[in-house]
Amino acid sequence: MSLRRPALLLRRLGLLAACLLVGRAAAAPACDRPLRMAVEQRPPYVFMTAEGQMQGSDIELLRAILHQAGCTLELQAELPRRRRYSMFLAGEIDILPAASMTAERREIAWFTGPYFVEAVALFALPDKAQKLRDIKSFEDIRSRRITVLSQGFGWFGDAFEAYKPALQNDGLISHYDHLSNAVQMLKVGRGELVLADRAAMRHYLLQHKMTLLELDYLPMQGSAHIMLSKRSVSESQFRAIDAALQKLEEGGQLKQIRSRYGLQ
Repeated sequence: MSLRRPALLLRRLGLLAACLLVGRAAAAPACDRPLRMAVEQRPPYVFMTAEGQMQGSDIELLRAILHQAGCTLELQAELPRRRRYSMFLAGEIDILPAASMTAERREIAWFTGPYFVEAVALFALPDKAQKLRDIKSFEDIRSRRITVLSQGFGWFGDAFEAYKPALQNDGLISHYDHLSNAVQMLKVGRGELVLADRAAMRHYLLQHKMTLLELDYLPMQGSAHIMLSKRSVSESQFRAIDAALQKLEEGGQLKQIRSRYGLQ
């Protein structure tokens, strides 16, 4: 017995030391510096408050996920889209939020699991909506020669991209820069439908106490992901962030944040 007890004690001490090392590794932060994101004001995802602070669903969701992973978020100045993407490719910024996953992008970026559902909808003035409610496709829009207002940039789904050349050739598309322009153009008859991000338009209408009616037909609904630059974010950091996202999703914390902004 006297010979076996020291050996047993040593084994137990070895197991305790291993557990402490694992605990320390698990508690160690995933990132040794803040992860950088250049903002783009797009309420309710990102916007500036009256106090001059950047706020929005993307900022809250990203901060929660990064904090869970042991990282922090650094917000940088607002930049044009092309400049922001070129900096991302160069590893000068680390994060592009609300990204759609493509094979081409997977070559240069890590993609987390989905962190909200993005949808594109069609909106009409209340007195025009009744005759447009039965629209089921862009083919219906084209055959009935209904004019559509859309932004000149951004992704609005495969269905719109497939019909966009034909709608343009038929003179059925006009472009707007901001939702305020789109609503004004709708009011003066420059178009009968506005194609827009559903959450962004709902937020705009709520803030301005206005009413537009949303059609049942949704041109696009799909998962939005966090895009992390492979030039500046390691695979281990990406995996820690993705695991943090999954944990918060399962715990319901992300759903609580999304619900405050009208997101799924």
